[in-house]
Amino acid sequence: MIKQTEANVNFNVFGQRLVVVSAGATPDVYEQARPMLNFTLSQKIGKDDRFKATLRANNILNSAYSSANIYRGELFAYQRQLLGRDFSLGISYTVK
Repeated sequence: MIKQTEANVNFNVFGQRLVVVSAGATPDVYEQARPMLNFTLSQKIGKDDRFKATLRANNILNSAYSSANIYRGELFAYQRQLLGRDFSLGISYTVK
């Protein structure tokens, strides 16, 4: 029986994204770029590898969600929210 360990590190950054289209009176609202770092580790356990433990950590950098209007090249805050870090631990069982 070979124990299988899997690890995954994911880093992602995206550019500005349009979130609110205005009717012309005010500038459009764009979600600002933010880095996201996630990590997953899983390990098969037990005599016949039917159990699998998984540890996940999402938004490790605690990046904030923020959106802003851009008017004449200047950024005006529209919304800002800290999403927080998310950790989870799970155990699954496979029926063979």
